[in-house]
Amino acid sequence: METTEIYEYMSRKDEWRLVTTLIRQQSYGHSMVGHRDNLYVVRNGPSADFLRCLMDCYNLTSGQWSSLPGHFVNSKGSLFTALVRSDSVLTLNRSMTQEFAINGKTWKPRRQMKGFPRSGSVWTFLLRLPDARMLQ
Repeated sequence: METTEIYEYMSRKDEWRLVTTLIRQQSYGHSMVGHRDNLYVVRNGPSADFLRCLMDCYNLTSGQWSSLPGHFVNSKGSLFTALVRSDSVLTLNRSMTQEFAINGKTWKPRRQMKGFPRSGSVWTFLLRLPDARMLQ
């Protein structure tokens, strides 16, 4: 919940660089997925509204934040994690897994599946490595 900074690992310098900080608070937690040039932060809503998941988008090239309209996890459970697979995002909680198709800054529901049947945390991460041509 206290995580508010996004860092990028600079492999040439072997150091971490602060890219940005989150623009909205969450009461329970959040998950971040990267797709092309965008980082999507799916977060639980503030205080009593923590089951309502909302999304902010950070564009790596422009350095600008924007908010996406809509809700991305149902009210039966808070978000555990999210991940990208090709042009789809999967969000996971105890009651269901939802797949969304990414089209620009729009996420469209594709299908619903069973959720993760256990309590606890599920962690994912993104590692973006530079193109080999950039290292020469």
